[in-house]
Amino acid sequence: MLCDKIKPSRFRHRVTLQSESRVADGGGGGGAPVWSDQATIWADIQPISGREILHSQMLQGRVTHRIITRYRSSVTTAMRLAKGARLFNIRAVINMEERNRYLEIMCEEGAAT
Repeated sequence: MLCDKIKPSRFRHRVTLQSESRVADGGGGGGAPVWSDQATIWADIQPISGREILHSQMLQGRVTHRIITRYRSSVTTAMRLAKGARLFNIRAVINMEERNRYLEIMCEEGAAT
């Protein structure tokens, strides 16, 4: 089984799990997004692929990652992970082997889209 082969020494990156909320901008009923820290966890970060896309007349690089952490039921695709100045937008959360031991989090690095 895959979960049984994961060694604790793989979790060598410290990442912060963040969630988004809206803060009133003081007029017009709008709000600005604010990211708040939910937890700091150990993770294994593995780059998967990279590509370049044309967005708003600018060439932007995109890198996808597989991030493995210990299981947390609160992780959703509305959250992101941060490692220093690097941001990882969560695209999918997979409970590995449905055993509630590890999460495989598929992410895209960069500014939120």
